[in-house]
Formats: sequence, structure tokens, C-alpha cells
Amino acid sequence: QPELVAALAEDVQITRLEADVAVYLDPTIDKWNGAAELQALARRAAEFLAEAKRPAARAAMLVLSCLLALIQELPWHLAGSARPEALDDVAAKLRQARALGADREAVAQKVLPLEAVCAVMRGGGASATAVLAQLWSQECAACLADGDACIASAHALKEALVATEAADTSVKSATGAPAGSGSKALHQALQGVLSSLGVGWRRRFVS
Repeated sequence: QPELVAALAEDVQITRLEADVAVYLDPTIDKWNGAAELQALARRAAEFLAEAKRPAARAAMLVLSCLLALIQELPWHLAGSARPEALDDVAAKLRQARALGADREAVAQKVLPLEAVCAVMRGGGASATAVLAQLWSQECAACLADGDACIASAHALKEALVATEAADTSVKSATGAPAGSGSKALHQALQGVLSSLGVGWRRRFVS
């Protein structure tokens, strides 16, 4: 059963790498060198993506590569200078992951949140990205267990986007100044989304 052995080996590699990313994102764990650790994780994901054979494994690595890329881009976004070429690459990879046949649960848990974060960083506008966050929230509620971290993250992102739009509208009407890169609450919501994907795939089990 060489195909089965190869599939299991890929699944183990995916789980191990996702777990290492989850550890990296855990704020309670000290980092010896956060930037170097992030680069090492991104390199491992790229190497595995180049070697992965099964569509499901390739989709998982595309998503993980996008997660790591958005983590790298977050400081640039907070500084008001997210790099368009990096975000275009993320958007393209997420489309590839969908095309590889990611199912509804996988899209709700892994793809939609990254699409929402990418849209925010690309300056898609608070109203448009709030609609995407709402869609993500609805899909999470339909596919995942009550209380899943993705549901809370989707709600927090939507609320932060709505508040940001209101604040930006108020500032612009009072001063004529353009909207900034977002509020502290929005930045925290983006960080929460990137930390909510977890390890493996979660499902709503019906008894």
C-alpha cells in the first residue's frame, strides 16, 4: 500500500507544521527570535508545497503558506504600507486552494478567514470586507461546532470593521483626511483571525 503510506506521511507532515505554526502564534510561549522562526516556518511550508502530491495536501500547504505570508505582512499593514505584490500572491494561492477541491468546512475554517484578512490588508474598504466577514461567520456557524474559535474571530472582525468604517467616516467628514490603516480593535481582530485557524480540520458532528 505505497499510496496509503505516502498519504499518511503527508498528513503527518502537515499536522506537524500546522502545530509548529500554532506554537509560534501562541503569545504565552517565548520566542528566541520571532522573525527567524517565522522565516523558517515559511521555508518549510514552501518546500513541502513543492513536494506534495495529493490535491488535499497541496491545498493545505497553500493555505498554510498564505497564513504565514499574512503574518509577515501584518506589521507592514499596521504601518500603513502593506505590500501589494505579497497580498496579490496570497489571493492567488487561496484561489488555487479552492480550485484543488477544498470542501465547505475547510473553506470556512481555513480559506475564508485568510481571504477576509487579505481583503482588509489590500484596502478593500470596511463595508466590503465586513460583508466578507459576515459570510465567513455564517459559514462557520453552518459547518463548525458552536463556540468554535473561528466563529468568535469572524464576529470580532466584522464588529471591528463596522466600527472602523464609522470612525473613518466621522474623521473624514470632520477633517477631510483619508482613512488610515484601521483602529487598534481592527488590528487585534486581524491577529485573532490569524490565530484562529488551528491544527487539522474541524467538523460539526451531528448525533
